Formats: sequence, C-alpha cells, structure tokens
Amino acid sequence: MEKNGTPAIGIFTEAFERDARASCRAIGVPFLPLALVPTILSNEPPDTIRGYGEAIYPKVVEAFTKVPTGPGATS
Repeated sequence: MEKNGTPAIGIFTEAFERDARASCRAIGVPFLPLALVPTILSNEPPDTIRGYGEAIYPKVVEAFTKVPTGPGATS
C-alpha cells in the first residue's frame, strides 16, 4: 500500500522490530512507520490490550495524516 502512495503503518511487538524492519526493506518500504507494542497480545487481558492501543494511537494517527518528507517519502 505504501509503495502505491496509500499511507500505511506496521504494528508489531517490540520483540519483532528487527524482523519487521528487515521485512520492510525487503519489500521496498524501508521507511514504513512502525508502531510497537511491548508483547504478544493473545495472552493479555482486554484492558491491557486497550492500553497498548491507546499508547500507539498517536503514532498511528500521525502515519495516516502527516505528509511524508525525507528519505522514502511517497508524496
């Protein structure tokens, strides 16, 4: 999506940040914004997951609303 000019963001756990960045480079979007949560969500209670979502919310909004600049900008 990002390569086609549609804003996108990857959401990953912190443990997989390195792999996520390598994957982004491999598919040609090395500057794709990433929002990171501390742990895998499957074993977390709903309130904890909600807290993670609230914590990354500003980064997600920025990824969809900020005009890209600098290396990797798609606009």
